[in-house]
Amino acid sequence: MMNKLDWADFVLIICTEKYHTRFRGAEEPGQGRGVTWEGAIINQNLYDAQGKNTKYIPVVFSSNDLNQIPVVLRSSSQFVLDSNKKYEEIYRLLTNQPSIVKPPLGSLKPLPPKERKQNFFD
Repeated sequence: MMNKLDWADFVLIICTEKYHTRFRGAEEPGQGRGVTWEGAIINQNLYDAQGKNTKYIPVVFSSNDLNQIPVVLRSSSQFVLDSNKKYEEIYRLLTNQPSIVKPPLGSLKPLPPKERKQNFFD
C-alpha cells in the first residue's frame, strides 16, 4: 500500500461513514485494518509535507457527507460528486486541464535608473 500511495499522482478518497470510522482507527478490532493503515500513512505523509496536500483528494457523493471527510483532509479541495459539472471539475484536476488558462505576461516597460544619493545627511 505504501508503494502504491507513493507512486500515485493523486489518491481519490471516497469518504463514507465507514471509511471515516476506519480512517480514525475507531472500527471494531480486526475490522478495516487496510483503511486504518492507509489513514496512518496519509497522516504521516501530510505531517512530513507540513500539511501541504497536492495528492489526496476527498470525494463524497452528497453534501450531507462532508462531515465524513477526515479532519486532516478538510482543508484540501473537496469534491461533492452530485452533478456532471462536479465530475468535470475533478476530471479537469486529474488531467491537468484547467477551465481558465492564465494569459501570458505582457512585456516589461523599461524604466530609467534612479539617481543615487551621495550624502544621506543632507
